Amino acid sequence: MQKNTSLPGVPAIILRSGMRYSASLVTLFLLYLIMPLTARSQQLDGQKISLQLSDRTVREALAAIQQQSSFKFVYGSDINRYTSVKVSLNANNITIRHAIEQVLKNTNLRYTQRNYHILIDEKPAGNTGTAQKEQRKQNGRITGKIISDRGEPLIGASIRISGSNEATQSAADGSYMLSVQPGAYTVEVSYISFQAQRITDVIVKESSATSLTIAMKAKASNLDQVVITSGYKKASVSGLLAKQKNAAELSDGISAEQISRSPDNNAADALVRITGLTTIDKKYVVVRGMGERWNETAIDGITQPSTEPLKKSFSFDLIPASLIDNIIVSKTPTPDMNASFTGGYVQVNTRDIPEENFMTVSAGASYNDQSTFRQQLGRQSGKYDYLGFDDGRRSLPQRDQVKTALELEKEVKGDIRKNPALHEQSKLFTHDNFTTYSSQTPLGLNMKLAGGRVFRVGKTRANKFGVIASLSFKNTQETENIDFISRGGWQNALGLNLENDHQNSRYFNTGNTYNINTTWGGLLNMGFHTAKSKLTFRNIYSHIFNQDFTQIKGWNKDQTDFENDIPVIEEVNRPLFTDFFQHKLEGQHQLGRIRIDWGLASTVVQRNQKDVTYLGYSSARINNEIIYFPVTNVMSTTSRFPFSRGTYAYTGKDLNWNAAVSIPFHISSAKQIFKAGYFGANRSGAQDYFEAGLYNLSNVLPREYQYISAGALQNPANFHSNGFAWLPTIGGNSRYEGDVYQHAPFAMLDNHFGKFRLVWGVRAEYYQYEERQNPNDGRFGPPDAPLPEEKKWQYLPSANFTYSPWSNFNFRLAYAKTVSRPQFAERNRFSYYDPTYSAYIWNSPVVSSVTNGYDFKAEWYPEPGDVLSGGLYYRDIADPIEMYNALTATNKSEFSLRNSKKAQVYGFEMDMQKNLGFIHDALRNLRFTANLALNNSVVDAYATTTIDEEGNPLELDSEGKPVSKEIVYRDTRPLYGQAPYSYNIGLAYVSNRYSINVLYNKTGRKYTLVGTSLLHSEMQNPFGKVDIQLSYKCLKQERLEVVLNISNLFNESILYYNNADSYEYDAEVKNGNNTMDPRLSNPVFYTKHVVLKSGKSRNYDKGDQITYKSQTGRRFSLSVNYKF
Repeated sequence: MQKNTSLPGVPAIILRSGMRYSASLVTLFLLYLIMPLTARSQQLDGQKISLQLSDRTVREALAAIQQQSSFKFVYGSDINRYTSVKVSLNANNITIRHAIEQVLKNTNLRYTQRNYHILIDEKPAGNTGTAQKEQRKQNGRITGKIISDRGEPLIGASIRISGSNEATQSAADGSYMLSVQPGAYTVEVSYISFQAQRITDVIVKESSATSLTIAMKAKASNLDQVVITSGYKKASVSGLLAKQKNAAELSDGISAEQISRSPDNNAADALVRITGLTTIDKKYVVVRGMGERWNETAIDGITQPSTEPLKKSFSFDLIPASLIDNIIVSKTPTPDMNASFTGGYVQVNTRDIPEENFMTVSAGASYNDQSTFRQQLGRQSGKYDYLGFDDGRRSLPQRDQVKTALELEKEVKGDIRKNPALHEQSKLFTHDNFTTYSSQTPLGLNMKLAGGRVFRVGKTRANKFGVIASLSFKNTQETENIDFISRGGWQNALGLNLENDHQNSRYFNTGNTYNINTTWGGLLNMGFHTAKSKLTFRNIYSHIFNQDFTQIKGWNKDQTDFENDIPVIEEVNRPLFTDFFQHKLEGQHQLGRIRIDWGLASTVVQRNQKDVTYLGYSSARINNEIIYFPVTNVMSTTSRFPFSRGTYAYTGKDLNWNAAVSIPFHISSAKQIFKAGYFGANRSGAQDYFEAGLYNLSNVLPREYQYISAGALQNPANFHSNGFAWLPTIGGNSRYEGDVYQHAPFAMLDNHFGKFRLVWGVRAEYYQYEERQNPNDGRFGPPDAPLPEEKKWQYLPSANFTYSPWSNFNFRLAYAKTVSRPQFAERNRFSYYDPTYSAYIWNSPVVSSVTNGYDFKAEWYPEPGDVLSGGLYYRDIADPIEMYNALTATNKSEFSLRNSKKAQVYGFEMDMQKNLGFIHDALRNLRFTANLALNNSVVDAYATTTIDEEGNPLELDSEGKPVSKEIVYRDTRPLYGQAPYSYNIGLAYVSNRYSINVLYNKTGRKYTLVGTSLLHSEMQNPFGKVDIQLSYKCLKQERLEVVLNISNLFNESILYYNNADSYEYDAEVKNGNNTMDPRLSNPVFYTKHVVLKSGKSRNYDKGDQITYKSQTGRRFSLSVNYKF
């Protein structure tokens, strides 16, 4: 059954032993990192002093500094040349570095730190050209944005260094940059109709950027010219708070810096750090407990098509973390935003024009303690699999090259075995992708190269052209251990429900999923900024090869022979090649007081599953040895098992365009903004699918074929009338095509009156779906289900009200009406098979879900980057779409998307991000983060029954028999995919060279499948995960960084279960020993008479039916990053 078997070697044994002590090593490293806290006086910027000096010599001034610090000054003889230089300095609360620089600024002396000592000597002589070159290398930068106190960018503001000729103007987005020598400066900022500002004590360090975002206050009409003077800290606090607190909508987010301080490899990993967000399968986002279909995704402002062919979802693992500038999750819309979400609008923004020229390179490796250097099973690899590309071995014949059994029968007007075309077309299947091979799992590898250039254009400093490019590569190969499965077609043999029982018995189902993932990420962004305009051209490309080989051994529902204690084997191999392209051209222009924004974008997603193979093995005991052998299809079956293969190619294309104009005006002295615009989109989705099975053409399988391998069965010599042949498992049309046309004009007002702000308006959306072709594959669902009718126009009002009683505090109220539209993926009627569910999934016709949402939130921003917020939210959803589980006539599960009648979601969320320096100055480098979301929901669902909730017939026909009718009932379960709680807790220590970040994420019990009874439902047990990152920077200017990431430290089991056994029927239904009361077909009657057993709960209890249990292992990765 498998070839080239190899066992783990000595390196794996050594590494596994080492992992046992990982927790102890982490503890020691934590203590080691915290040691610098007790020696902060060694850092020139870590301690502040006060000086009152008048006409003192340089040496006397330096001695005064020494008295207030733990440093010892060491002098060369050169200092005696400066006895005539007098120093006068009155300063409070300045850093030691600033004090030394002020003392030495009128001399040719320099200082050098050596641990506790500071050496003072004269600068070396050198030629002028060399000195100037060194000075240019040593320049630092002051960067940031000039914004109003309402968070709006101010274009063309003047920024200058006091007492020098260094000056610039802010660009179209309010950004600016000044390059100056290291030192302490006073920055002056002015803008028409705003009060000028003077910011003192702006410290610039060598080859570093000092961030200074300045919030300007509007000038009253009767006010004379006044210059507001403040220190650097106060000014930067005001600027950062203005950006954080002045968003019109309720939102949360994460920055590139925060992502870099976590073990996150892609956007999906980063999302769980944001308040109220969790993920499914490490790919799909859940916001406030609402599943992926309730959320919308945008990259650089462009709404994304679904990356999955059969459901609405976006795979966030497509976006490498290295390409991300920030992620913002808006939980309430404004009229100028996409309104197709109920949970959240996830906006991923990639990096734009760089602030400076840069180039970085990184490389690393990863180790998984249950995968690396251990056995890996799978199909034969292609030559380019490691690089993520197919070499052709997964290519199948074209659909028109392979005729169906019906077509072949018509050609010969009889037995298809007599048609030579049958055997000739079978020979077109030339590659054996069914034989299982064994190899050793290698270390993971990742590499990244990124660079940026910025060019000044013309004589105006605000004019600049910039380019950012990035290329990343990652290969990981890991194994998920399936400890137990009883889903779908896999039954729980002999009723062994208890967790301990199934692990100690020979009657249980187990397996593995062997994953290979190669991800390429590319970005090329370029932009041109002037004082009044900004043009940006953004390009993203991502290519992913993801292959899951799942092998499960156990007892399934097709099996009847338990006497010989022989399990069967099922194998599914799913190679998936995904390409994602996006191009966007956008502009911002300031024409006097009017601002114009526009954009044009194209997005393409290509998702190609090439030669997916389905293979079932039967077994026999021969001479006390168990023999496994593949089973072929019997004629007329359309099942994917036991022996078939398929190709599924999906392409989604989006063309988007938008334009908006913002016009400011005044009511009294209060500035207001009117904004109007339009959004348009043409979308298309197409999927081609082709499946073929290996069929046994004989009524009785000849003995010579009984126990041969899967590879031998496919030998062309066996393609004859008494052997085997490849035939399509389904006939007819095998292509889905659909188009969407969308137009959305909007108008809104941004009203400010003192401490009150109201952003309100309406968005009118025209939406038309046209179905070109959508055949049913004949396996599930009604053959000709009609397409439901929907309104083409939806009017979507929204209002976001903010009251700011203090400069760092907000109260927010919001209302919005939104529409979640079915995607192409949710309209495609072709079924697909999920081996980890052992079930088929298909789509029923569904309609859009309309939501009315209400929010309240209070926000406090005590310091830059610090926040404490809490809020309540409510969602009233009409026609929610959920994944239902139903049992077939053969007692197997099948899953389908359906509309429920209504759902109501109630929730609370809070977020805390706080620097711990308020406790003690020694803790200033420690930051604590925590966020929590609590949810509750009720669902009104549909069911078909003949009786009412009291057990009486709904209606009788002419013969007196009960008539089945569709009813609506209040279910006791939460909304599909919703977790009752989720929270994140983090503690980070960041110093100049060392950093450590510990993160813990946990989500509560959630329904992964719903049904009309407890027997049909499945829940995921609460799951928690600990991630740690340790990093160290070294070399000159800290150019080299070494990073150790530890993910899923405790390797907690992922557990899914059904708790129907925790319930029992009450006395009325039991009626003695009769638990098959026909009235139980009504779900209202059912829930009314089903009660929890004594000592049981709704959560997982020992004895509940485990449906799936697995572990993914701990991942340890080490990377080295170098900045040129």
